[in-house]
Amino acid sequence: MKYKIADLIVEMEPDEKTRIQAEKYLTDQNAKVDIYAVAQSRKEYEERKYNGSFESFRYITLGSSFYRHLLDFGGCMLHSSAVVVDGKAYLFSAPCGTGKSTHTQFYLELFGSDRAFIINDDKPAIKRGEDGKFYVHGTPWSGKDDLSADTSALLQGICFLQRDKENWIRRIDPQDAFIRMYHQCIRNLDKEYMVKQLNLFEEITKKVPIFEMGCNPTVDAAKVSFGEMSKAEI
Repeated sequence: MKYKIADLIVEMEPDEKTRIQAEKYLTDQNAKVDIYAVAQSRKEYEERKYNGSFESFRYITLGSSFYRHLLDFGGCMLHSSAVVVDGKAYLFSAPCGTGKSTHTQFYLELFGSDRAFIINDDKPAIKRGEDGKFYVHGTPWSGKDDLSADTSALLQGICFLQRDKENWIRRIDPQDAFIRMYHQCIRNLDKEYMVKQLNLFEEITKKVPIFEMGCNPTVDAAKVSFGEMSKAEI
């Protein structure tokens, strides 16, 4: 089956979970293919001794295949929750369990569905546009709650979250941002693709405002992050 993801035609044969989440991305089945995404087999599942179900393994490796090939088109994945407000995307990244999805849900509470929506809650695609700026795209690899939208938005900023009692935010330099992005991406790539990924991260950190934030699970935290990130020049 063919799907349009991040403005690219992707051919893949997803299992049930991915198929359901990918339905909104179905496209013209006669379209010319840009990416062939392939999930790994049961033999590879057994050899790798994956700590999870075979269905989960297929879901993850199919997504990994897509994101690997996305590098050929100036795009990558960042493990994050991505929310769009007034047409601009804000990415919040952190280790699992830190509260990035909780933070973006507060954006929906703060701005309402007429101004804000989740474009992807787990693995959004970041891709360079024809104008040289970076855009965030929805993808079918969107977490357990399948929060995604088949659309794109200009990337206004990336924020790395950590838990704290008080809410604070500060902009970080490109070198610090580069290291943090590296820790929230797919890293099992061969040398050729790893070089492409690192070069792309370097470009992103130079063009996109990057922040770190300490926050608590309150709507006030969303007010603080938006107040700072929305005024940054890109």
